[in-house]
Amino acid sequence: MTMTFILGGRYKDGVVLVADKRITSINVVKSITFEYRQKIFGVLRHVLFASSGSTDTFELFRDSVIDQGSSRTDIRFDNVLVKLSEIVLGMNRQRGFRDEMLFDLLVGIQYPDNKQSTLTHISAYGTKREIVGYHTHGIGGVFIPHFPERSWHPEMTMDKVAALGYFCIKYIEDYKLHSAVGVGEGEPQIHFIPDNERDDSGEKPITMSTARLNLSYLQELKGCYKKIQ
Repeated sequence: MTMTFILGGRYKDGVVLVADKRITSINVVKSITFEYRQKIFGVLRHVLFASSGSTDTFELFRDSVIDQGSSRTDIRFDNVLVKLSEIVLGMNRQRGFRDEMLFDLLVGIQYPDNKQSTLTHISAYGTKREIVGYHTHGIGGVFIPHFPERSWHPEMTMDKVAALGYFCIKYIEDYKLHSAVGVGEGEPQIHFIPDNERDDSGEKPITMSTARLNLSYLQELKGCYKKIQ
């Protein structure tokens, strides 16, 4: 089980990814340290990916994708999942599929021609599974499975999902349910991949914003779970 929490899902109006930022490191004398880094990246146009597992291996993967994305013309929106799966499998295989070096991905894609955005999980072994509904990634999901289970419904909008993910991360951190999940003094990463808003004229890979959080729904969640305690 990886030391993170990511909530991703396909919802009424698009795909949402919400991630904590805490990275746990254990040095040679078994001392644990924390730092805060991004876990969601948009280094390919119209594609976002989030990772759990080995941070070192994932960062090598990210740099490899940046390299290949700028030098290869055969990586397109219609084959990017196959290409990313091949890279994930290859890098994990090079490391002998050792548990401490494995990583996997959640990949969100924004398509042209008004096709709905998609979210796909790519395992450490390169297998792909499209996510319909929501998906929690990492150890944080063990502690709050009832939150997304009770809150999710097919007509849920992206701004409400963002509030739910934000709430889950802060709940795990504030109540110290697991030391590997948190944001410190910062904020969770929240990224949206809306349907029917693809812009091929700009330089940004896709629409990415942390400003569309549904604050009234966030307060509603806080009120509900205070009553439960």
